[in-house]
Amino acid sequence: MNWDRVWNEHRIDLYAYIYRRVRNSFDAEDMLQETFLKAFDSIRKRRAPPDNMAAFLKTVSRNLIIDQFRKKKRRPLPYPLEAALAHVSRDTVEDVVIRTELFAEMHAVIQTFPMHGRLIIEYRFFDDLSIKETASRMRASETAIRSLQFRITRKMRDRLLFCANTESKG
Repeated sequence: MNWDRVWNEHRIDLYAYIYRRVRNSFDAEDMLQETFLKAFDSIRKRRAPPDNMAAFLKTVSRNLIIDQFRKKKRRPLPYPLEAALAHVSRDTVEDVVIRTELFAEMHAVIQTFPMHGRLIIEYRFFDDLSIKETASRMRASETAIRSLQFRITRKMRDRLLFCANTESKG
């Protein structure tokens, strides 16, 4: 197996995949290298390369990301269901790809919001905090949090529908 070729073919996409989840270039670079080390070790033990190297490398990196977040006792922010669904679901590969792309689109939309909007999404939907707890953390009234949450979720829905409509026409 030519590891230089594997590195050159997959490192950029794999780095982007990892970076979108850890949101830190240093951690992403470390995990990229660790992914290749674990993949090399795994393939050496199996003595046969996987049929789909890109999928294999993403699985290795996803497991490393999950392990890192477990160590930090927190879950990955943008994709809390992705890892669980990949192990539990009986979905087809196409279903998993579509779901992953939807999560990526949602993440991209969330990143366009101002910081207070991203915080509301994080607190309410990923940390599962109540309106009252979110208001306390953000030093705002519960009414303000409800109003902002409504506007943000409406914008997210509208942008995702717009993206879906433009893709179906293209």
